[in-house]
Amino acid sequence: MYNALNNENERTESMALIQNIQSHIEKAEQSLHSVLRLRADKLIWDAFYSGFEYRFCWSSNSLEGNSLSLDETIAVVDFDEVSSGHTYSEYQDAKNLYRAIRETLRPQPTEITEEWIQKVNGIVLGQEGAYRDENVFIGNAAEAVYYPPMFEDVPDLMKKHVNAAQELRFKSFADAIVGIAKWHIQFERIHPFRDGNGRTGRIILNQMLMNNGYLPAAISHTSKYRQAFRAYDRNQDTSLLIYLICDALEESAQLLLSCEKKREMDYAKERKNREDLSR
Repeated sequence: MYNALNNENERTESMALIQNIQSHIEKAEQSLHSVLRLRADKLIWDAFYSGFEYRFCWSSNSLEGNSLSLDETIAVVDFDEVSSGHTYSEYQDAKNLYRAIRETLRPQPTEITEEWIQKVNGIVLGQEGAYRDENVFIGNAAEAVYYPPMFEDVPDLMKKHVNAAQELRFKSFADAIVGIAKWHIQFERIHPFRDGNGRTGRIILNQMLMNNGYLPAAISHTSKYRQAFRAYDRNQDTSLLIYLICDALEESAQLLLSCEKKREMDYAKERKNREDLSR
């Protein structure tokens, strides 16, 4: 009874978010259009992207239940500082994921291959990346259980899925976001690795975004992200994930713009200080 009511509430909330999905796509496109010029400004881009790497590490781990805050994530990856209230694995996951982001995710176009994906997963887990060799299920008694394809089918499914990624050609921003969202969900539904599929998949998602000339995105709505997969399982609906990607892209655009504004403010302040000293 509880699950039925919860699912109904979830559907109602999801419908409210995605009813105007086209307007969300258009708004995100406008936000990106206003700031993409800043990618060529090295000082601004480097400041934005270094901050993104921290935010993406924190948000991606939080989607998996990691309880570290953004500040705690930065403290452990930069200074190996830890505090009470967290497990060793949470700190190790943060360090591994940050390393994977730094070593594999590139603002420049990067070919997405099976070898690259396995390398990403290996760094995320702190071991050699390899497809799973056993059958698994996703979920628990409180949530819908999903059974990914049998492990024997994973190599062939991944070969086809990666080939599909390499052949994707998008005519518009809307076409790209729809295609990338669908590819991401299908990757997670193949669930090729024993662990780290979500963190690996979100690195791939961001590489696909940047390969197509867009900003990277740090999705941070944990419950809605999970709902997006249940919506897809119910009726192949990718609208909620599209909404989340657009929302995260708008946030990235605002952060990139804030780097430009901060530089202008600091330069203006410095000029004023020099003028005051020369009087």
